[in-house]
Amino acid sequence: MSTELGKTVGQFKSFSISGMQKTMLAGFQQRDAANLDGVMLSLGLGAVTYWAKETIAGRETSEDPKVWAVEALDCPA
Repeated sequence: MSTELGKTVGQFKSFSISGMQKTMLAGFQQRDAANLDGVMLSLGLGAVTYWAKETIAGRETSEDPKVWAVEALDCPA
């Protein structure tokens, strides 16, 4: 991250992490059904992204629910 390209990539990666952190913390403080809907939607979209990437690459998706859970939570940034 010491080169100009590395600094630029690091800037966007840190922004996505801090943005997610602020959004999730605000949601966890509310504790309502809308927050649960948002979390479930985010996890679902993460799982669909895993499926789409594997399908496009011509690889088999895993049958293990642990793999799906990790991939749903994994930040693509």
